[in-house]
Amino acid sequence: MDQFINGYRDPQDVKHISICMVCRTEIYPRELIYRMRGGLLHEECLLAYAQWYFKTAFEKAN
Repeated sequence: MDQFINGYRDPQDVKHISICMVCRTEIYPRELIYRMRGGLLHEECLLAYAQWYFKTAFEKAN
């Protein structure tokens, strides 16, 4: 069954809502995201953000 026959919008027409602060790519509606200090990030970017955040915090403490 073709999704366009049913009247669904063309997914290419959906506008992004923000930019991920880790990978710098677009974030679209209905994507799982995290809101952190400074912006939004994708679910798959959370580990990279945590590694950067705690490394920075550790370096400031020493």
